[in-house]
Amino acid sequence: MTAAIRRAVAIDYPGVPVTPVMASGASDSMFYRAHGVPSYGVGMLFIKDSDDFSHGLNERTPVMNVAPAIRYYRSLITDLSR
Repeated sequence: MTAAIRRAVAIDYPGVPVTPVMASGASDSMFYRAHGVPSYGVGMLFIKDSDDFSHGLNERTPVMNVAPAIRYYRSLITDLSR
């Protein structure tokens, strides 16, 4: 998983380090983990903390992040499905 994420990130951001983090809050993966299915979040948006309004009335994603995110997910899904 980590190797696939690194390859996908390197498409648009070569040399950027990939490090695991733990997010506070819930996700749908808790239902899978309850049944023994390993689940991971693999987000790909770069945003300043001061611009992050997650789940607020003004939640948004900078337009400049859309195309790299599409390439990232396409690479990651293709890589992991082989």
